[in-house]
Amino acid sequence: LSSIRSWKQWYQRRVRGTFLCNFYYLFTLFCLFLCFNLSCFTYLRIANSNINSTHHPHDHTTTIFSMMKPNNTLLIPLLVCLSGLVCITKSSIPTPIPTPIQVQWTDFEIGAMISWGMETSASNVSDTGFCGFQTGNNGSWFAPIETYDPEFLDTDQWIQNAVAFGAQYAVFTAKHCSGFALWPTNPKSFNYTYSVAYSPSKMGQIDVVKSFIKSCQKYGVRPGIYYGVNNNFYLNIKDFAVVNTSYVAGQQNVSMQLYANIVLEQLTELWTNYGELTEIWFDGGETIPVMDNYINKYQPKAIVFQGPQQYPNLIRWVGSELGQAPYPCWSTIDSGEDKWGSGQDNGTLFMPAETDCTIRSNDRWFWEDDYYQVGLKNSTELYENYELSVGRNTNFLLNLSPDPYGMVEAEDSLIYKELGSMINKCYSTPISSTRGTNYTILLDLGVATELNRIVIQEDQNFGQRVREYSTFGRVSSNSDWVLITNGTSIGHKRIERLDVDDVGHASPDKWMDGYSGYWNFMGIGIPGYSGVFIRYLELVVSDAIDVPNILNLAVYNCNPVPN
Repeated sequence: LSSIRSWKQWYQRRVRGTFLCNFYYLFTLFCLFLCFNLSCFTYLRIANSNINSTHHPHDHTTTIFSMMKPNNTLLIPLLVCLSGLVCITKSSIPTPIPTPIQVQWTDFEIGAMISWGMETSASNVSDTGFCGFQTGNNGSWFAPIETYDPEFLDTDQWIQNAVAFGAQYAVFTAKHCSGFALWPTNPKSFNYTYSVAYSPSKMGQIDVVKSFIKSCQKYGVRPGIYYGVNNNFYLNIKDFAVVNTSYVAGQQNVSMQLYANIVLEQLTELWTNYGELTEIWFDGGETIPVMDNYINKYQPKAIVFQGPQQYPNLIRWVGSELGQAPYPCWSTIDSGEDKWGSGQDNGTLFMPAETDCTIRSNDRWFWEDDYYQVGLKNSTELYENYELSVGRNTNFLLNLSPDPYGMVEAEDSLIYKELGSMINKCYSTPISSTRGTNYTILLDLGVATELNRIVIQEDQNFGQRVREYSTFGRVSSNSDWVLITNGTSIGHKRIERLDVDDVGHASPDKWMDGYSGYWNFMGIGIPGYSGVFIRYLELVVSDAIDVPNILNLAVYNCNPVPN
């Protein structure tokens, strides 16, 4: 078995052509056919000779063992046949195939998470935490509805900021942990008075979800809705359970069954009154058994973050809110696995990951009263978050935190614009690119050129196939190939950053001056330049579960400095 696998890898590494790989499998099948016939022929000859032997006709045990002794050559074709069958069975294990909606979602690459609501208003007037649970339910402060008064609410400005850094979709917190509904909710099972419909101020009565959807349509951004199932301070629910302590003035007492009914009725409102949604966001997942039926009925084309496993268009959380995906990060997970983390290379479910990140440090999602004292990330940091999320096979979801008046802060807007400019400046136009379906893809740049980014993309309509790869470069057709990078997961997109110490670079010897020194020593670098100087780039896939379908192999020369 190991020999057959070695032959397969030999063909993949050195020949890599689809014709010879297919020839290998046809040849294996032909050998199996010959082995089967030889086995049958040998068996019949031995059986015939034993029938004419002197063994007692009813001594079956003796006859069976004696059949195995005369010719040990029977063992060889049987073992080869078994090995071949195991090898072919392994190679034909089905690859998890994404839905077209999942593939489309990965193409979006960048999204915006807009965190805003009563949580914002309450944090401006109270230090007990925007959900009330931070200091315990007994004695906590419940924000009265008068607290919410967005005097300058401007959802157009929100989406303009999202567009500035390249967001293709935006997710809005229609109801977060406070329980305050940013649309005029009216569930039949409960008199829900904690919503914009009951706000005493004129601006407070605006249906913010409706306004958000209209702004998305105006600027060509696909809308999504965040709805927190597991926490609702208004209804005294924490971690999808009733908090068994005394109630704060303004809170309501409900049973878990009633709460589940309220959730389903509110989600029905959100999923039927505002058009088609691109993404549905369940923070921390959800545990209501019939949820998948509701999604399939009302929003069957939506991507669902941490949704019910029965639903086909799922995505998962990457596992942290630092804006960096682990490497390798796979598009698949094992069935029954938690819907977060780096995934599994041989997972049984296709469920790509989303990497979320805040513009403020300390994981600050909502504007709070000390907002200006919390560190604001600069555009260079966020640019790196982009490369370490999108460039590691995940989508990048960047937060916007409008203030209590309903506006994104001016200094935040400046950072968003700088970030979008940096991404466009680097990745809008490649130096050169190509594509192909093979184990080896060659990119000829025409002339030797400086570059410090290599972008590789698989066509995941056929699943994530590549398991291991390397890139090689050389200055001319007469020079030697030099290893530049190596890695495992590609998926939707892999960005190899040559000017920084990133996962996937070829390992230089310690006595050389880092990667640049290594490439200079090997003849594909330029002193003082962090990158390579090559004419030819070769992508070599050394391990894949099927013939690699490379959608894009491109190179860039980036100088990620804000304008």
